[in-house]
Amino acid sequence: MMSDKDAVLKAVQKLSDDATFEQILEHLEILASIRQGERDFAAGRTLPHDNILTAWHSSRQDPHSLESL
Repeated sequence: MMSDKDAVLKAVQKLSDDATFEQILEHLEILASIRQGERDFAAGRTLPHDNILTAWHSSRQDPHSLESL
């Protein structure tokens, strides 16, 4: 995986020349979230999709059921 700095530079270079600070920051926030998710996945800090759906469906009946995640 490329360094965070390289990923930021590549992402900013892809934006249009008239991108605003707000647009740049939004893009970088999304990139940071994706990269954090990739790191979490690599470190095993994820839950299977079925577990999340089951917990969500249970939470509709018992709002405290999501606390166990």
